[in-house]
Amino acid sequence: MRKWEEFLVKVADYKQLYSPDHIKLPAKPMYTMIMAGAFDHLLDTPPSIETRWLMVEQMQAALGSEATIAKGKTVEALDIGDIKSELTRKSWLSQRNPFFSFVICDEYHDALISIGMVPTGSPNLRYRQQHADIFSNFAALKLPRVVKFYKYTEKRIGVVAQYLDCSSFVYGTNKKAIKMKLFDGSETIEGVVWPQRNTLKSYNAKIATFFQHHKKKTGIFYGRIGISDKGYFSFSVDDVVQLS
Repeated sequence: MRKWEEFLVKVADYKQLYSPDHIKLPAKPMYTMIMAGAFDHLLDTPPSIETRWLMVEQMQAALGSEATIAKGKTVEALDIGDIKSELTRKSWLSQRNPFFSFVICDEYHDALISIGMVPTGSPNLRYRQQHADIFSNFAALKLPRVVKFYKYTEKRIGVVAQYLDCSSFVYGTNKKAIKMKLFDGSETIEGVVWPQRNTLKSYNAKIATFFQHHKKKTGIFYGRIGISDKGYFSFSVDDVVQLS
């Protein structure tokens, strides 16, 4: 931590000697850099989330700033104030840095094993059990061979993803369906819950409850996939299992 402490002293000195012709050191971008790992090389070991928040407080003090931390104001993405674990930090970083991505289901390895999932060792089909297959992300679901096979099978397929937001829309003759935004660690897609495709009434209640209470939380989203004649990918959700 000595290098980090020395850096804080330099920041404080720079702030004291600041003049209009100097480069500004705004607080919020500095907090963002801390969470993104820009200063990790100044530490002896990789920091925990608790350490990162301590670093934010120390930077705030060095800058003499009263800038507040954004907490959950953005609907469709994680704000810095939503970072409570390494998983949420990775999700936050991935939603802002197009060069960073990760596989969310690998973060839930123990949880998936506990419900009977078996790792496959495949980069695309990550886990499976007798009646369900879990893929690494939505890009894996879009592979032509995957679409071709799973369009004609009764096997359930799913992706571990974070639920960001949802809204209802009207189709047909005043029929309502739900459109949700899901984030898989690398991209955000829209999934749809079509009421007439649910084979169990409990699916509607379970999904509606998840939407109501678990925004920005993670779950296994099961559904069916398809590709339209124009090449548009679709993911119709019929069940969700909460993981966080």
